[in-house]
Amino acid sequence: MSLVDHLPQHSTATAMQADGRQMQDGLTDSDSDQESAGCCGKRSKGAYVGKKDADGHVRRHCTDLICWLVFLVSLSGMFLVARYSHKHADLRRLYHGYDFLGNLCGVGPMVNKSKLYWCADPRDPTGTILDLKHPVCRESCPTGPTKVIINGSAPVPSVYSCFDAAVVGEPVPIPNAGPGSYTRPTSYYFKEVTDYATKPVLTAYCWPQDNNLVKQITSYFNKNIGTKILFEAASIKNAWPVFIAAVVMAVILGFLYLWLIEKCARCLVYTSLVILIVLPLVMAGIMIYAYFKGGLDGIPSTGDKTYDLMIGIGCIIASLLFAVLACCCHAALDTAIRVVQATSECMMDMPSLLMEPLISNFFRLIVLCGLMAGFVWLLSCGKISTVSLDAYVALPQAQVSGVFRSFRYSETEWYYILYYVFMIFWVMELFTACSQFALAYAVQLWYFTPYVDHDKDDVPCCPVIWGFLVGGTFHLGSLAFGSFIIAVTRLIRVILGFIAKQARSQDNYAVECCAKILMGCVSCFQRCMEFLNKNAYMDIAINSTSFCYAAWNAMTIIFKNFPTIALLNGACWVFQLAGVGSITGLGTYFTYLLICHVSVFTDPSGVHYVMDKVAVLVVAGCLCFMVSYAFMLVYDTVADTILYCKCNEEIMRAKGDLHPATQYAPPALDACIQGRDHSDSDSN
Repeated sequence: MSLVDHLPQHSTATAMQADGRQMQDGLTDSDSDQESAGCCGKRSKGAYVGKKDADGHVRRHCTDLICWLVFLVSLSGMFLVARYSHKHADLRRLYHGYDFLGNLCGVGPMVNKSKLYWCADPRDPTGTILDLKHPVCRESCPTGPTKVIINGSAPVPSVYSCFDAAVVGEPVPIPNAGPGSYTRPTSYYFKEVTDYATKPVLTAYCWPQDNNLVKQITSYFNKNIGTKILFEAASIKNAWPVFIAAVVMAVILGFLYLWLIEKCARCLVYTSLVILIVLPLVMAGIMIYAYFKGGLDGIPSTGDKTYDLMIGIGCIIASLLFAVLACCCHAALDTAIRVVQATSECMMDMPSLLMEPLISNFFRLIVLCGLMAGFVWLLSCGKISTVSLDAYVALPQAQVSGVFRSFRYSETEWYYILYYVFMIFWVMELFTACSQFALAYAVQLWYFTPYVDHDKDDVPCCPVIWGFLVGGTFHLGSLAFGSFIIAVTRLIRVILGFIAKQARSQDNYAVECCAKILMGCVSCFQRCMEFLNKNAYMDIAINSTSFCYAAWNAMTIIFKNFPTIALLNGACWVFQLAGVGSITGLGTYFTYLLICHVSVFTDPSGVHYVMDKVAVLVVAGCLCFMVSYAFMLVYDTVADTILYCKCNEEIMRAKGDLHPATQYAPPALDACIQGRDHSDSDSN
């Protein structure tokens, strides 16, 4: 049996309940009989189109098959890249230490010297200052200033030959050369320096045991973001119980916040509307005041006050827009409030919706880890750039960094890297599309379940799971189509950002300015497409349409219901901002209490002792932010889908596709459904 035969059914329907119907407002009857068979292609009139049930649902059929095939072909290309990486990669190039000449410890000529060691400064007689610019590779990490060669014998000093200085001699004329030709002999001095106590860290570094020496190394490496992250990760790995506690607390706070929205929907919407009107006015006042005071920077002739005035005028326009909507669009405001109430009812009827972020993020994290592992392998294919002593000494002192980590990639490898980055974007955007589709599918299942005796008794079980199955089985091509558009814009932004950075490093401000302007335009286009895609996925979930038809339907509904959509999105934006801020803040504060007052994390001798509290708080805050943001996205998607279902219900009732007396929308929202016969609602 096919998946269609296993999809959940209503007791009142004779066919499977898989959702929507082919309904496109503004299209002719002949147009509505045509359906997409590929990327915006059409079937001939009379071809199979989703057939409506008695309660408005249609049978599923595959959409945008061509896009599905293109995605599979593109995905298979990653295996070719992986094969190349497996042949040429060496991960030791990324995490092993390098000496000051760029030689990789433990590889090549340093195969027997796998540990990176920072010598004490040969010029410091006390041995308390490290020479951080000239690390060396050695066989093992020293345990102290002395060592025992033979058991039972007296200890002997433990020393190692370290770079001391390079001295350039006087000019020497070159025989048989042109007039003025000369050479300068260079003498390189190495000196045996007494070792200090160290311990292996990350299997590749000799880490000092003395705290004063540790501070010298950490302060040096904190100047580089890559090495800083590497060592911070090593220092916070023991705090994993704290991170689990932070995530659990964030989940609990998320449920409490949704409960608060359910109980205070009308009050919160009006409060949000007041914030959307007052906050831009306050910002406008600050900007305009700064304009008359010479700008926020206080420096004349910088052009800053002109930007302040423009921002102030923009804030006034935004405030007036919401004020006009609040005063002149009472019906839209009332609908937005009723949608918020219906959203709370939907989420309480289907609490499994709140598990969707955990499910999607779990699989997203697994796939992302796999993709990033492959990307790391690909990066390690680069050739290591090393220098000789002569070249090292010739470098200006300001360019000497101590540890050279420079890679050279061939033209083919650069193409592989760009392709792999694009595929990461595409796959991640596809996860976002599947997540939005699954939520929209689940919500429309709930919405178009008829009320019987004032209750939806036949809501399918595990609707989110069914949403993922239906999306992956019938509409993966459409979801890949929408994801492709966003992935392309992200890649273009990355390329433009790289161009802007390179232009700035070369003081080419004209190119940098053009690149940043283009980045702004691409970012704006991306935001618009993300909003359109989200609504298109809702239409696919309801009507089983292809992506292009769904996008057209979504644009039509957006333009016809702009005031309601604007007010609803404005209120949801305030909900999201308040929810993310409060959940992240409280979750991080809870983490702070744990690591400061629970002995398990404050005892230096304990296994889970937290040494760097700031790093742990940053990671815990990021985790709480991710959880809270996921919760708010669910609420926002559910609210938008309910409004979209409401608009579709009105279209269907106008065309006579639904029984006038059958109630689908929740009572709070049902009162404003056009075309609904409320006289017989009690009988339903």
